[in-house]
Amino acid sequence: MPKAPHTHLSAVDHVREHLADETERLSCRVQEGTDRVLLHLSGELDLLGAPKAARVFRECLNTSSGTVVCDLAGLDFLATSGLRVLLEVNEQARARQQELVLLTGGASAEVLRLLEITDTRSMLTCRADLEETDTPVVAAP
Repeated sequence: MPKAPHTHLSAVDHVREHLADETERLSCRVQEGTDRVLLHLSGELDLLGAPKAARVFRECLNTSSGTVVCDLAGLDFLATSGLRVLLEVNEQARARQQELVLLTGGASAEVLRLLEITDTRSMLTCRADLEETDTPVVAAP
């Protein structure tokens, strides 16, 4: 398994975890910082996990006034239903004058392949690691 990229917040105010259960194989860990919210996804973001991911993303957007950073390094599998959640959250963030940044540096080859073959990587703001998000990030139009 590849080493996870540097993904910590300098000042963490609160951490919430939404663990996987028997029916869904998606875990979400939320770190609320002073200037952004960091969401770590692990397991499988598929049809069963998509509603949970959408709910947690909504919580993140409501908590942050700026950037929501989503670390994809822990995802073993990303289905098109999970990709749809990422695209919808990206649109919701833009409508609220917020930003969604995906950390893809430690993402699996399968996750990266889905982003490439669907040509959605160009529609989302992707960065290798959290340190790259410290500079101003401009989302794709």
